[in-house]
Amino acid sequence: MKGLATVLISIIFLFQAVTASLPELDTHTFGEWINLELQKGSIDGYYDYEGQIALLDKWMTAYPTVIIEKDVIGSSSGDNLPIHAYRLTHNPQNVSPENITGRYTAVLTAMHGGHELLTGDSAIYFLGRVIYGVHKNEPEYLNLVNKYDVWIIPCVNPDALREVKQLFDQNEKIEIIPKNRRNAGIFESCLDISKGVDISRNYDYAWSNPEGASTEACSNHYRGTSAASEPETLAVQEFVKSKSPGIAVNLFGGANQVMIPFSCCPEQEYALPIYSKIYEQIERGSRPPRSKYGKYGTVADTQ
Repeated sequence: MKGLATVLISIIFLFQAVTASLPELDTHTFGEWINLELQKGSIDGYYDYEGQIALLDKWMTAYPTVIIEKDVIGSSSGDNLPIHAYRLTHNPQNVSPENITGRYTAVLTAMHGGHELLTGDSAIYFLGRVIYGVHKNEPEYLNLVNKYDVWIIPCVNPDALREVKQLFDQNEKIEIIPKNRRNAGIFESCLDISKGVDISRNYDYAWSNPEGASTEACSNHYRGTSAASEPETLAVQEFVKSKSPGIAVNLFGGANQVMIPFSCCPEQEYALPIYSKIYEQIERGSRPPRSKYGKYGTVADTQ
């Protein structure tokens, strides 16, 4: 009887957690609701590492049939912080996540650099838009979650994000920290904010390409001692390979560019027309980016 009471209490608690947030969705437009959730971060309105986790954990508790799984795919090189991936799909019966099969997979990554705050919040914004759309029974979003498993990694580089937060607390300035926080002898002559490896240039695909990356340890574009040498890179790379997604998108901040996968390498030119069509659709729907070609491999090239 005691066990039954415990189960009933748990069910009641879950019901309260789910329904507690429903009135906000019912009485607000998406813009109104997302503004209540975002723009509250501790870095000039953007979320820090702990803030991201707190918000997404709250959403996962409130919408367990949409955000159905949270996975730790690896840890950071400096403070050993967990790198989280959230699984977004539709599971109205709350069956075990591993029993949901037969859907296409997509992966969205953000924040390879700690200063790319807009990309982390943009990934969260997208997740919130799907939650709202599913709650409102909007066909576009129901179709998305019924057909796809979307994995979202809102922060690939938690060490750098944490340091951006610490420096912002000190001087109210968002410092540019694109690298992880690996501290080794090779970085002795570097400024503190220049130490580490640029994760976005550390993936194994096209790592040795001489364009677009640097072999100088203090450069913000330093690619590391070898391909996939960094735990952050390896975590994302192995995760993407394990999921074999049909599409992988990385949000990269500050350049207003769309980087077409494989454009770094002549041997992959056969794929360029496909990605060029995607680029043209993006261009029609937004302010035209300045550039569409990359010089080195990306997370999307690792699958």
